[in-house]
Amino acid sequence: MTRALPFKRFIILFVYMFFISLYAQSQSGEGKSRSVALLDMMDRNEEDDSRVFACEQMLNATGIPYIKTPSLEEALQYGFVIFSSDVYHSSFNALETNYIINFVSNGGVLFASNIRTSGLHGVFGITGFETSRQNYHINWDADSDPELFEYFDDPMEKETSLGRLTYDETIYSRHYNLNGAEPLAFFGNDPAKPCFVRNEFGSGTAYSLGLSIRDVILRPQLGYDYQAQRVWSNGFEPSADVFVLLFRSIYTKHIPHAVWKHTSPGNSESTVMITHDLDSRTAMDTMLPFAVTEQAQGIKANYNATVRYFNDEAMSDFYLGAEHTLNQIKEMGHTISSHSVGHFRDFAEFERGPSGLNPNTYQPYWDGNATSNGYVMPEVEISKNLLEMNHNVKVRTFRAGHLAFPNSLVNCLEDLGYIFDSSLSSNNILYSFPFRMKKDRSFSGEISEVYQISMTISDVWENSEFNGGNYENVVQNNWLDATYRYAANYSPVTLLVHPNRNWKLKAQNMYINNLPAYTFFATNDAYGDFWKRRENIQFYTEINGNGDLVITVKNTSMPLDYWFSFGVQGKSKLGQIIVQDEDGNRIDMEGRAVSGKNHIIVFNPSVKVSAESREQVTDSRIKIYPNPLAAGSTLHIDNHVEGTEVTLVGLNGNLVVQEKLQGENNRIEIPQNLPAGMYVLSILKNQKPVSTAKIIVK
Repeated sequence: MTRALPFKRFIILFVYMFFISLYAQSQSGEGKSRSVALLDMMDRNEEDDSRVFACEQMLNATGIPYIKTPSLEEALQYGFVIFSSDVYHSSFNALETNYIINFVSNGGVLFASNIRTSGLHGVFGITGFETSRQNYHINWDADSDPELFEYFDDPMEKETSLGRLTYDETIYSRHYNLNGAEPLAFFGNDPAKPCFVRNEFGSGTAYSLGLSIRDVILRPQLGYDYQAQRVWSNGFEPSADVFVLLFRSIYTKHIPHAVWKHTSPGNSESTVMITHDLDSRTAMDTMLPFAVTEQAQGIKANYNATVRYFNDEAMSDFYLGAEHTLNQIKEMGHTISSHSVGHFRDFAEFERGPSGLNPNTYQPYWDGNATSNGYVMPEVEISKNLLEMNHNVKVRTFRAGHLAFPNSLVNCLEDLGYIFDSSLSSNNILYSFPFRMKKDRSFSGEISEVYQISMTISDVWENSEFNGGNYENVVQNNWLDATYRYAANYSPVTLLVHPNRNWKLKAQNMYINNLPAYTFFATNDAYGDFWKRRENIQFYTEINGNGDLVITVKNTSMPLDYWFSFGVQGKSKLGQIIVQDEDGNRIDMEGRAVSGKNHIIVFNPSVKVSAESREQVTDSRIKIYPNPLAAGSTLHIDNHVEGTEVTLVGLNGNLVVQEKLQGENNRIEIPQNLPAGMYVLSILKNQKPVSTAKIIVK
């Protein structure tokens, strides 16, 4: 009997895999070989939903087609499988382990975190692991596979922060002992500590990460990330975003002409949301010029109003008397949102409190040290009720004063019908894309219907002043620098400006006039609605016999959202791109190749962003390097046209360099004392632009 057992297992496995193969072939019309299955291991590992929830957050941001299932049998019918949780000895039985081994051996792609079972060591090319809580950084070996690390083109992306060094310990992490696997990243740049590995096994590929996706996605969203942020705001912090970019790149590497849901509307490459917090009498008095200017620019903004109807030691009752101006702003098409009742500094410490209060029964007071009689529920409820009653609007977005975040905030927002919150800083949570929030600010909290659309850049600095004398430097070196870097990942950016100084309008205009090409403007509400609709769109793809890429949108997702667009990897060896519903009806979309990247945006031709003066003129034959570069160094311009003129201009309009290129001269000397920041390089022939580029001086 003992000798027959392996043979019986082999027969069972063979029959199982045979029928799975037949079933998968019968379902090929749904593109399973070109889609992803997320294996929900919550019940297998007897854990809460936080790990699978974090994986879904990440996959929703990538936009790749996926399903979630607790069934290993169903998951293994797909071309790419992701395990939601750590893999323990008890996670899979012996037969299931064999199914997994055969899945990869036969050409499947598998991703897992924290491989703790020896039964799968061979698949992942490891012999074991070492656990630590003193790993504070991941250093990605981007040169090891440029295709896989396509988006890791910024120094901040090549090193991921896991916690601040001032902490004695940070998240649990594991480096692997290798037995054939290729290391692609290391903890602390230590070659003895590989944390992300790839193993070619049979015809397939297995990837493993030495930490939990929950700890790099959900943990910072909840604020329990050991202060991993390298900047709190007004900078670029992609330590969680890199996992979104990595997973999309794994998918596009293994799926020919892979397709994903684009993160910005129409043909745009980035989305900028202008928001204003009205939390002082000065802001109420001077907000109108901002609204008028934005209307003339075709921009709609969020005006987040604090409805102060009382006086205390902090502020006056500045909302009273400003209702008429807010109505004017609403008539211009801008969105009115809530910024609480009192804008209290200690809001994060408030208890939930009762509902059903009104301005007569809710009278909090700040005495200069603390707030008395202040609660979360009336802050969000009364502000919403007053704004809706006084301005005939539907208030859907909330932002807390001082971006303070009490534990019960999400619960209260959902109970009151809010849809969006913008109380977190993208830099602080390491993540720039919208996401659904957990209640009670807890790993085990219920999943709410409230989405976070975080603030990215603002006129508020942690340790330095932003004023009328330095705003040009701030716009150039902080706002625009961060925006360009986020735009390279198609990440949205939310700008917060308090409209209480005229020079801030100048700063905002300077920012708007120097944004990247193909920037889309939206309110928090409009972009949030787009994101929610985007999440619900289901599609599958196939390459037909003519070499055409066919994208089929499921009928349940029709009609297709007006703003929605696809990304398609690979510009060459691709026939037509056909977008259709499940009945074969064509959907009118067109494609635009993205400059400098190996993919195409496929979009509704009615939703086109005009790049206008922000669009760079590009001659692909002209090579400009290095970029970024240091002040005092040499900029090389290869393949230029004889007699061209070169200018380098700051974003404030100041001319820095103006030279003519003659003969073999292809060098421009960057001034030694040139301040760090972003500059516009223009190459002109007969005073007409041949090529322009944004140059970053470090």
